[in-house]
Amino acid sequence: MAVIILVINAVLMDYWFNDRVFFLNVKRFIDEVATPIDSGQKKASTEDHVETKSPTVRETSARELNKLLPHDIGHFSGGVNCKSGSHQPGKTIYQWRDGNGVINLSNRKKPPMADVQVVGQVKTEDLSINIYGDTPPNGFRERVITRIHHAKRFFGEVTDKRLIQPVDIKIRLFNDKNRYSDFRERVSPSLGNTNGFYRSGVNESYVYLNNFDQGTKTAVHEAMHSINRAWFGSMSRWLNEGMAEVAETTLEPSESPWIQYVKGKHRIPLSRLFSSSDPEWASTENAQFYATSWAIVSFFKTHYETGLARLLLIESENGCNTVQPADIEKAFNKSIEQIEQEFLLWLVRQVA
Repeated sequence: MAVIILVINAVLMDYWFNDRVFFLNVKRFIDEVATPIDSGQKKASTEDHVETKSPTVRETSARELNKLLPHDIGHFSGGVNCKSGSHQPGKTIYQWRDGNGVINLSNRKKPPMADVQVVGQVKTEDLSINIYGDTPPNGFRERVITRIHHAKRFFGEVTDKRLIQPVDIKIRLFNDKNRYSDFRERVSPSLGNTNGFYRSGVNESYVYLNNFDQGTKTAVHEAMHSINRAWFGSMSRWLNEGMAEVAETTLEPSESPWIQYVKGKHRIPLSRLFSSSDPEWASTENAQFYATSWAIVSFFKTHYETGLARLLLIESENGCNTVQPADIEKAFNKSIEQIEQEFLLWLVRQVA
C-alpha cells in the first residue's frame, strides 16, 4: 500500500510541475477568461510580456555595419522542423483540483480521474515570449518584446491565417563574451564568431549582449526564426534569414544600413541566392548573402505582397523540402530574370 501511495504522489507531482510551466505561459489569457485562482502560490512574473514605449534606439550606420560584418549577423542553426501544412487549432485549457487541494491549469486533461472543467481557449495568434539568463539593461525586455510583436504583425500580413498559430519564443541572454563563446562552441561548434544563434531542434535562441542596440537586433532576429519555424516549418535559407533581417528593424528599406551595402555591389545574383547551399552561406560571402536576402524580402514585401504570401504558403506545404526557383516563378508569375530586373531598379530608387 505504501508503494502505491508513493507512486500516485510521484505522478501527481509530475502533473503539477509540468502544468505549472504551461500555466506561466498562459497566465495573461487565464486572467481574462477564468475566475482568479488563489492557490497560495506566488503570482508568475509577467515582466517579459509587457509592451511599453521605449526611447528611440540609434540604428547602426552603414560605416559601422561594414566594420561589424560578417561577425555581427544573426545565425540560424541546425535542426529540421518539417510541416505538413495542416492547421493546428488553439489549445483548450482545463482546470482541476488535485488531491492536495491545489487548483491546476493545463492544456491536457490530467489526471484522468479528476473533475476537470474547460476554462477557455488560447488564441492561435498568441505569442509566449520568455527572456531569461543574464540580466539585461533597463528597457531591453520591453524593446525586444515590442519589436517581436511588430515583426509578427508585419509578416502576419502576408501569411495565410490558417498558418498562424501560437509561438513559444525562448531567448537566453549572455552578458559575458567568454561564457557565451564557450556555450556556443559546445552546442554549435560550426557557427564560428557570431553574437547570436537559434537552434530549431530545441526552439531556443542564444544572444550575447554586447550593447543595447546590437542585443535588441540579434534577439529579434533569432526570435523571428521561432515564428518562422512555427508558421512555415522547414524554410529556404535565404527566405528564413531575409525575414529575420527585416524583422530586426522598424526602419523603411531606404533608411536601413543594409541598403548602401547592397547598392555598393555587395550582393548575390538572385539565381544563385535562390539555389544557395549552407556551405556558401558559411563562406567569405556570408555578409553578401544576408544583405541580399534582406533586400529581396524587403522588395517582395513592399511591391509584391500577394506573391510573397503565395510563396510562404508553398513553403508551409512542402514538408521537409524548401522552395526552389520554379516555386518562386510560380508564386510571382515572373521569371527569375524578370524579378531580378525589377529588383535592381527598386534598389536604385532607394535613396537614404
